Amino acid sequence: MDVRRNGGVALLDPVETEAARRRHFRRRERCAARIPERLGPYRIGPPIGIGGMATVHRAWDSSRRRSVAIKWISEVDDEARLDRRRRRLCREARIQRALRHPRIVRLLEVSAHRDRPYLVLELIEGVSLGRLVANGGALDPMRAVRIALSIADALAHAHAHGIVHADLSPGNVLVDRARRAHLADLGLAREIGSAGRASGFAGTASYAAPEQCVGAEVSPRTDVYGLGAVLYFALAGRPPFLGASMSETAHAVVHGLPEPLRRLAPDVSSELQDLILECLEKDPRARPPGAPSVAGRLRHAVGASAPRSRARSRKRRRRIRR
Repeated sequence: MDVRRNGGVALLDPVETEAARRRHFRRRERCAARIPERLGPYRIGPPIGIGGMATVHRAWDSSRRRSVAIKWISEVDDEARLDRRRRRLCREARIQRALRHPRIVRLLEVSAHRDRPYLVLELIEGVSLGRLVANGGALDPMRAVRIALSIADALAHAHAHGIVHADLSPGNVLVDRARRAHLADLGLAREIGSAGRASGFAGTASYAAPEQCVGAEVSPRTDVYGLGAVLYFALAGRPPFLGASMSETAHAVVHGLPEPLRRLAPDVSSELQDLILECLEKDPRARPPGAPSVAGRLRHAVGASAPRSRARSRKRRRRIRR
């Protein structure tokens, strides 16, 4: 699994090769060595997420006696790059402060240590969707749709406040112990109307919309694409597009067609497959108009899928009795 852009508060996703695993843990050790043991009332624990710009550590808030997540800028030697990261983290804080939704990870505090800002975030006790699928395989349609519905509601709230997330991926969807989904990592979020064109690709290529891959303007329909890609992953156990390199993956996103979902997940209804393929349209204008539209269709899909799920459960119980 790709850990490069998992800057949220998820537990670290598994990596695929032994060499990658060794590099991954060396990086964890370097990151752990560079953050102080204490930041004000926060006693810093191990890293639980590593992104391109920052690391996220579990921490204990001794003043309020609770566990939190601390987002800390990763070390760089170049002062200009460090300054850009500071500005980006402060922009993320400003955007996240405007959002209050039960399915969006909450910003608790913004502080600084020796001119280095850091964010104190709600800690979601659970795993990322990426790890959930890596550990247990593709999800059944009912569970996948309920996760997608929570994220659609979170996106609708963000869009209503003029914010595009612009970095939906399985690593940025966190599933808590009560099976509730939360949207995390607003590090690449942009304000609608002031986002303009991307100066370069950033994000996770397999879940990026075509317009992001070519540096075009993003919009709420960019998040609709990302939601469709994440739901495809949850149901199929793999992203809709995956190449040997980032550039190859981006080319497939822009020019390729995903494998029909029902070929990989036969239990998926044709209605749900059609919705996901509509979300994955290359032209943003051909996608559903926004997250509320997707949420409404997902709610209908949940209702339509319930009888089939109950029928499958009854069949399984009969087989067990025999």
